[in-house]
Amino acid sequence: MQYLIYPIAIYVLLIVIRSLILFLLLCKSQIQYPKYQITKADTVPIYLKDLFQTPIKELEQFGFLPCSYLQYQPITKVYQQTNWELLLYNKALKSYATVVIRRLVERVNLFDIEFYTFFKDRTLLLTVNGKQHGLIGEFPNTIVQDVYTSEVSVQWQTHQDHLKQLTTSKTACGLSPESFAQALQIQMRGYVSNLVKTGKISSIKGTELFQIHWLTVLRSLNPMMQGNKKAANIIKQRRQQAKTDSSILQEIPIELEVEGFKQMEYTQTGLVGKKFRTWLLLGSLGLFIASYTSFLTPQSVVIFIAVLFFHESGHLLAMKLFGYRDTSVLFVPFLGALATARKDDATLTQKFWISLAGPLPGLILGIGLAILAPLGSAYPDWVHKTSWTLISLNLFNLLPVYPLDGGQIADLLLFSRFPYIGVLFKVFGVIILGLLGKDRPMMLLFAMLIAMGIPNSFRSAKINQKFQKELRLNPPIDQDNLLHFIFKYLKQLGYGNLPFKDTP
Repeated sequence: MQYLIYPIAIYVLLIVIRSLILFLLLCKSQIQYPKYQITKADTVPIYLKDLFQTPIKELEQFGFLPCSYLQYQPITKVYQQTNWELLLYNKALKSYATVVIRRLVERVNLFDIEFYTFFKDRTLLLTVNGKQHGLIGEFPNTIVQDVYTSEVSVQWQTHQDHLKQLTTSKTACGLSPESFAQALQIQMRGYVSNLVKTGKISSIKGTELFQIHWLTVLRSLNPMMQGNKKAANIIKQRRQQAKTDSSILQEIPIELEVEGFKQMEYTQTGLVGKKFRTWLLLGSLGLFIASYTSFLTPQSVVIFIAVLFFHESGHLLAMKLFGYRDTSVLFVPFLGALATARKDDATLTQKFWISLAGPLPGLILGIGLAILAPLGSAYPDWVHKTSWTLISLNLFNLLPVYPLDGGQIADLLLFSRFPYIGVLFKVFGVIILGLLGKDRPMMLLFAMLIAMGIPNSFRSAKINQKFQKELRLNPPIDQDNLLHFIFKYLKQLGYGNLPFKDTP
């Protein structure tokens, strides 16, 4: 029974973490009034125009013809503020189609296509695909429908069917591209204004931006998570289709890869504020205590927490000394604790001392207590327990098994240069932890997690080894140049077809 409880608890914990990350992302999101403007074709990057040829061919089969490009400012503020849409028009049904390149690129689901029909009473029929769950609040004068399909033909047919029903009582407008851009801007700005009016978003002082109210985020979490699952199924279906139809796969330009990386960095930077980090520490500490009270005495739990906190404080102090930012500590139920921070240009020496700053002070203190208060002395029992916990926990952390501190040190000094040795050490660590897991299920779970990461860490080590050699020969001029080099080199090594989030 005990072996069953741990996987269930970890699964629940992962769901909680996923929900928390989504909550933080939504709270951090900044809303703005959108803008749409017809732009000349020569302002659109060539690589985008080349990519647009694929959806143009597909939409031409439904009676759409490309008419212009839209330069727009989206409702949600993103890193890349210059955005382009391809605009196509179906004259027979007086409907427009827009095509946007998704920024977090996925080879089988690169294009975001939407269908629009405006009516003379200013009603808009909008058919999207895999996005409706991301909308909050009401969309004034707009009929939004989402088909969650892997086929554009199904999406377009759904739009036509609803359009046919509406035309019995409404009259569609035949708008010029300029008039469509203006009407779309009015419609979307009305949506933002309605969110402000209903209190779902509030203005950010000193700016023209808005933020989503945390209660609104909380109510939207479950629908969004369910919708994300449905949207993920679209990608699964398209990957399956790509096995027999290679035309679904798109070659991703380096420029898009770099933009996607920057967008991801922009989204993650400052995700957890100082105040929330405190609450996160206290909440994780509560869960951690609950996970150990069933098989440890209260005194042992207090000692274990104190030793862990002393260990992580060593990491935090070293991080602050080396100029890291956004430092925080998080307790992980059933496992331990971890210290996190950010610094883009951290050196190898800094990373080494940060990894060592956790176990080294604990070992010194533990050995010092053992010398001053040996077993059998008159010192209280809790002193002996503290000494033993300090020594055993920090020695365990120095094992050359990633992600333990010893594994991170070994990775910095040895494994990144000799990836095969790194894999052997990790396999050895999995065997040792697996043997310990016979009596301690937590160790067995830890061993499984490490084993699952071995293939990816080996691949990353090999790539890093080659990167270092190339970077010594061709040092980058700036960060943008470095990012272009990394993604270009990944393609040369045969990793260009990986989903963006899985790229080493």
